[in-house]
Amino acid sequence: MYWCEEMRREFSYDLRRKMTMLVCTTLTDEYELDLGGKTQPSVNIDDLLYSTYHLLA
Repeated sequence: MYWCEEMRREFSYDLRRKMTMLVCTTLTDEYELDLGGKTQPSVNIDDLLYSTYHLLA
């Protein structure tokens, strides 16, 4: 993936399918990986700046 990004080339379709199968089945089962995503905190930049301003004031 890194090579393709650096060379500005796309993965071939077959290679993408094989990578997906490797990650979604083989590695997930072998290392007991969790496929769930982490939720992001609901803080945007305005909230952060507001809090920082009032904490420093």
